Amino acid sequence: MTTSLSPKLQTAKRRLLAVLKRHGIALVEIDYDGEEDNGQILSINTYTAASEPIRIDKPVRLQLGTDDLARKPRPLHDVLDDFAWMLLREFHEGFEDNDGAFGTIKIDVPERRIYVDHNARINDYHQTVSEV
Repeated sequence: MTTSLSPKLQTAKRRLLAVLKRHGIALVEIDYDGEEDNGQILSINTYTAASEPIRIDKPVRLQLGTDDLARKPRPLHDVLDDFAWMLLREFHEGFEDNDGAFGTIKIDVPERRIYVDHNARINDYHQTVSEV
C-alpha cells in the first residue's frame, strides 16, 4: 500500500535520500519498539549495495524540515533517528501507548522507496456466557 506524505516529510525524504546516496548507502534498516508510554529506536543499520555494513557516525549538514535549521553538522545516525521519529509521528502517532507496537523502517535508496513494517500489539479477550 502506497501512502502519501505530508509536504514536510516529502522534503525530508528527498533531502535524506540525496545524502544517503552521496555516502554510498543503499539500504537503511531502523527498528523501533514501544509500549506503556515509552517508545524508542532500537537500532539503525546501513548497508552498501554489496550488503556491507557502513558506518554512519560521520557528521552531515542536513535540513530535514523547514523548521530544522541544521546549523551544525550532526552524525548521520542522529539524522536518521530524527527522520524515523518524523515518520512514526505522521503514520503511527502513539505507537508507544498501552500495549504499543514495534516495527522496521526500511529505506531503499536506489529505488527511492521507504517501507514501514508496523506491528500493533492488541490485547483482546473472548467472552463466553453460559446459562446453567
